[in-house]
Amino acid sequence: MHISDIKKYTRCPRLYGLAQQSESSYFSYFNVNTDVVASVSRKLNIEWYNTGSANQTNEDSFAMLERNPWLFRGRFEADGLRIKVPLMHCVDNHATLYSVLLSTGVNHDEYLSIRYNIETLNKVGITVDDVLILYLNEDYVRQGALDHKQLWKIADHYRDMTILEYCLTLDVDLDKTLDEMKQYELQPAIRTSKCYRANRCSYYDTCFPQEKDLPANSIMNLVSSEHKREMFAKGILYLQDADEKLLEGNRVQYAQIMADRNGGLYAEQLALNNWLDNAISYPISYIDFEWDLYPIPPYEGMKPMDVSVFQYSLHVDDGKELKHYEFVGEGDCRQKLVESMLANLPSEGSVFAYNAKGAEKLRIREFARYFPQYADQLLNINERMYDLADPFISGLVYDTRMAGSFTLKTIEEMIDEEHSYHELDVSNGIEAVEIHRLLEQCDDLKDRETYFEQLYKYCGLDSYSLYKVLNWLQKIRTERK
Repeated sequence: MHISDIKKYTRCPRLYGLAQQSESSYFSYFNVNTDVVASVSRKLNIEWYNTGSANQTNEDSFAMLERNPWLFRGRFEADGLRIKVPLMHCVDNHATLYSVLLSTGVNHDEYLSIRYNIETLNKVGITVDDVLILYLNEDYVRQGALDHKQLWKIADHYRDMTILEYCLTLDVDLDKTLDEMKQYELQPAIRTSKCYRANRCSYYDTCFPQEKDLPANSIMNLVSSEHKREMFAKGILYLQDADEKLLEGNRVQYAQIMADRNGGLYAEQLALNNWLDNAISYPISYIDFEWDLYPIPPYEGMKPMDVSVFQYSLHVDDGKELKHYEFVGEGDCRQKLVESMLANLPSEGSVFAYNAKGAEKLRIREFARYFPQYADQLLNINERMYDLADPFISGLVYDTRMAGSFTLKTIEEMIDEEHSYHELDVSNGIEAVEIHRLLEQCDDLKDRETYFEQLYKYCGLDSYSLYKVLNWLQKIRTERK
């Protein structure tokens, strides 16, 4: 049992139970290509240290501390709970703990983890005298070799208390929680607000399989609704029958309800026409990026938690034919990618991306920061860029087949049921990142060819999907004139 298990249990006991039964593999969203232990040791001027490893016992860790007071990733266990302390300095069983976070801030969950570490160490005979937290300096920009002194910040207080003092104020009962976890047997699912905290729980469909069989126009697909379950319980099953007194009244909800009442499709015609008139200017470019997330900047000009784009796919429609350009790079391929993109993307006309404000536009601004010699050309692209998600998330268009989902993948598969992401070996962005990481580590030519092909097909479908979606919106306008 680990601290991550305790966090699952305190969020939802059933989540903990299902996770214990699951054999799903772990994928890290972070690409950590820097030795964190070596980096922290240079920050703290630690010359000699030991590093723990999996399956070590308390005795193993104490033996390491006898040889050297600095211990990274020390393993300890008490009452069935195994902990891994990021870093500790321990002399005569009195320790200073160091949390090491691959983030630019401290999430409150980290204080809970520290508290669990303190209690477990107390049980094995180690008294914690102080706690410090190392986290990444969001203002650091890599110039040349990595500056480990500037990379990390150190916190020793939480508001007006030391971190140790604050952690000891947290209301936790570790012994009681561990006893409950040892005796827990999987219980029937009960839906709570925690099922949707941040992103929907990965076990949601397991807990509520009946919802997968609901029709696309079910009231349960009403977005941003606090009362859809209340309506469902009252026998209001479909969007078209929604109780107006229980609606939040936003434009997307209105579009959903009207789509159901109109036979499946709603379009606010005048507003959609205006959007299309403003957005469409030939040649039209459709672009999609794929990138990896690095908590520690691996390349020149990058900051902590920056991403590095490794792929683009570009379709260009000049009104006569549709051309396709693409690029997949390895290592620090940013400049080659930018130069390839600028060579192929027209200097005029509209540019479309999906969720562009939080993705492609951000990436292009980062490119302009990395390569100021291309800044004018890059920022000009942003000035011409339109977000193809806007007509959907603003309620201008809704098709009940979307079933409350506004992703490009959902809309593409709705428009073209014959050719979709289901046919691909890589069907989402996370899988693309996994394949790219494998590509960078692979020397086998045949495997490399396979990885390249998978990446090209996935990203290529993304940019081609933009073309199909815009044409679908124009078809709606034409058919409704």
